[in-house]
Amino acid sequence: MNCQPSHFSNLFHQSGIASYQGAKNLIDFDTTLEIGNIWWRDMKRLADIGFEKIGRWVLVKDQIDFELTNSANAERVLYAFISNDDVLYIGKTGRALRNRMYNYKYPDPTQSTNIKNNANIREALCNGGLVEIWALADRGQLQVGEFKINMAAGLEDDLITKLRPPWNGRQIASRTASPEKPKSANAALDLEPPDMNLDTANPKAFEQSGDRFEFTLHKTYYDQGFINVIVAYESLFARDGALIEIRLGAGRESVQGRVNRTANTNNTPRIMGGRELRDWFQRNFKINGLVQVDVLSKTTIWIHRPN
Repeated sequence: MNCQPSHFSNLFHQSGIASYQGAKNLIDFDTTLEIGNIWWRDMKRLADIGFEKIGRWVLVKDQIDFELTNSANAERVLYAFISNDDVLYIGKTGRALRNRMYNYKYPDPTQSTNIKNNANIREALCNGGLVEIWALADRGQLQVGEFKINMAAGLEDDLITKLRPPWNGRQIASRTASPEKPKSANAALDLEPPDMNLDTANPKAFEQSGDRFEFTLHKTYYDQGFINVIVAYESLFARDGALIEIRLGAGRESVQGRVNRTANTNNTPRIMGGRELRDWFQRNFKINGLVQVDVLSKTTIWIHRPN
């Protein structure tokens, strides 16, 4: 996907820690969480308290847009932006969720948070990421006497403190943005598309044998810790959202990931290994190296060097 920096991206990049990748690098540097507290589990922790995936951000004619499958008109909502199982941003709104997302799509020049996240979302998409929208709606179940408790307002601060999403805080956006829709500039990024179907786009990228296949470790996989599965093998994997055990290398170190069937346009699985898979790729392979995957079950795979 070739993306040019938008007007909002250019403004945002003029100030401080001003990018999706820069924020992720900062969090990686500062994070001292134990190995069992990797970012995909932060996403699972949101799901455990009732967050549901209700939409995603997409690029349309080089500009960001949102798609909501439900909860579009819900009010008093706690929401999160999640990419490759990383919880990137947590926010709340007392207005209809659709209206809140619209403000990120077309930020006002005085809305620094909206400008910042417009640039962050766009950069994540241009770098091959899938930015999902998750939400926890206030169902009006909490009340003390005659007073209702705003669950979104009550949870937001503690979730941000514990999960430390990189797009919350420590980033400074310019307040001089134009109210116009984002415009393209001149520079372009040469990046692999996020929904590349490797069996048709690049037939030599995968070599198959039984319930195993080999693939070329493209830069996007190397940098972000996921792989796409070709059509011929998609039936061997579990449903969208299922957890999957990923065994790594000769020692078969086990990490847990997730099956994502919405990232690719043909609904083939994307296996999201997150930070642990990314780090393992970077310790053991070079970009464009050959990697083998043995499919042991619908929820277990073994990734290693080819035999």
